[in-house]
Amino acid sequence: MRGFSALLRAFGMCVLGSVMAVAVTGSAASACGYDRCFGALALGPNGVTVRASGQRTAPAAHDRASRACGGHCDRIEVFHSGCAAIAQAPLGQPEFGFGIDREAARDDALELCAESGDRGCRVRAWVCSP
Repeated sequence: MRGFSALLRAFGMCVLGSVMAVAVTGSAASACGYDRCFGALALGPNGVTVRASGQRTAPAAHDRASRACGGHCDRIEVFHSGCAAIAQAPLGQPEFGFGIDREAARDDALELCAESGDRGCRVRAWVCSP
């Protein structure tokens, strides 16, 4: 349910990161149409982060990320025309942040990580979709 509230809080944005990142790019941003592009950030097996961007619909972004982690993602966050980031402390849980640009998403993720009481929060991954 937290993922859903984060999605609403950020006008539909999502994220996740890890030790090894796998980039998944969608079609060109111009193919999204009407400035409506969706992206996804996911945490896959063994902490791998997966990114999808430039997708025409939220389900397409979700499905692209899910396929990239072989259908075994621990968490997938979808967002609309903006950016998402994942911040995590060494022993803490990953926190997803969203914003209109990379810096805003990173700041949001770091703030949520710090609010959870974790120390040593750092950004693990980020992705933007036009």
